[in-house]
Amino acid sequence: MAKAFWAVLLCGILLYGSQNVYASTDPIKPISLDDSNVVLNGLLQKTEKDPIDLATVLKLVVNQSLPVASDKESAQIAQSLFRESIANMLPSVEGSLVQSHFKGGTQIFSGSTVSVIKDTVQPQVSVSWTINPGGYDIYTILAAKQRKTEAGFQVNETLQEQLSGAAQDYFKLLAAQVNREQVLKSIDDAQEQVNLNKARLVTGQGNKLDLLKSQTLLADQQQSLVEADIAISNAEQALLNRLNLDPTIDLETRPIELAKHTIVNKSYTVESLIKTALQQSPQYQKSVQELTALGIDYKAIRSEFIPSITFRTYVNGTGPNWNSLVRTSYGGFTVNMNLLDNLGLHIPLQLEEKRAEIQKAVIDLKTLARNIETQVTTAYLNSYSYESGIETAIKDRDLAEETYNVAFARLKAGFGTNLDVVDAATSLASARVKVEQAILNYNESQVQLVQAVGEASPDHLLYGVQANAK
Repeated sequence: MAKAFWAVLLCGILLYGSQNVYASTDPIKPISLDDSNVVLNGLLQKTEKDPIDLATVLKLVVNQSLPVASDKESAQIAQSLFRESIANMLPSVEGSLVQSHFKGGTQIFSGSTVSVIKDTVQPQVSVSWTINPGGYDIYTILAAKQRKTEAGFQVNETLQEQLSGAAQDYFKLLAAQVNREQVLKSIDDAQEQVNLNKARLVTGQGNKLDLLKSQTLLADQQQSLVEADIAISNAEQALLNRLNLDPTIDLETRPIELAKHTIVNKSYTVESLIKTALQQSPQYQKSVQELTALGIDYKAIRSEFIPSITFRTYVNGTGPNWNSLVRTSYGGFTVNMNLLDNLGLHIPLQLEEKRAEIQKAVIDLKTLARNIETQVTTAYLNSYSYESGIETAIKDRDLAEETYNVAFARLKAGFGTNLDVVDAATSLASARVKVEQAILNYNESQVQLVQAVGEASPDHLLYGVQANAK
């Protein structure tokens, strides 16, 4: 009995001492960001007076992302299953009470017929405890613990996916808003050409064809403005949906400036990044935990070859009232064997199935490792390529601006042609877009690289993997 008491006590400590590290948060509730100029209340409306920045975006992901909230609830379920597996080792206690009052029958007593009145009280308390000498209960607890840890890695994986996705959505929105500003500049340039050609037509230096060409260019740029507004709207909706915000919000970035956002230092080699990824990637670690859990499941099934033992004892009493109960007690044990279930094929077939699951998990883990290596390498090379492309795009834009200025000045002075100005304006508009796209591609590749490495935290996405958290 002493051993049983300490076993029960130990299980109770394990059961109630397990910490719930993935506390649920309300993903719908509006939050207030006291350390930011942005305050979200009510319908969470935003205007140009309350612009949004990358830091705010990442905070909203942590606090309001629905996929993250869903995985946190799954982690709660895994935590409960772990506790349940511990509780299954504890004894079962049952109690019952039967109290009856019988009246209505008759019997002959001393030559007289009398009514039978009988009261009966029968309380009983029973305790049963099944132990598995093969270690089935222990293996079940260990497997549940592995899956609880696996659920934690799943939360981290989803959080990193949502953080990196939100960062990329933010850069796309920023690029779309910057593109609109560039289109407005191109419209101003085109309007200036129209005004100049009208003046030249009045003075007899120009012709109607030049005016029509400049007006057509202006119309094209005005159409580009419509497309830019649509691109902003699409980028807004993508970001709002990811942040679980009202779709009527009008997002403005702070500031409207698309610049290089380097978060992975060039001192890292692709080999070191791959090594870090295989150590830090929550997706990889989650798969390792599942493979370990499957191995423990196999041991649990194998342990069923050893019979289990059920100890049972009860104490009851029977009598007409509580003061005259006759006490009886029982104690014994039963050996349970399931070796002949399904003619002895039940356990062997389960083992065969679990072996196949383990082999598949091993193959999947190797495949995942290769995929991680490919993702890191691709993001690393893309980042390097896009960074060099930024410098080229900026030089092309500067050249296009100078070419346009010269062509327009020559036309204004009466030496150039309107065709040269139109061509230069078209090239300048294209060059401006290429700069924005090059910076956007670089920023996205940096975010993708951090995610592939498994370090897409808010601090790393804001300040870089080598920077101290602020």
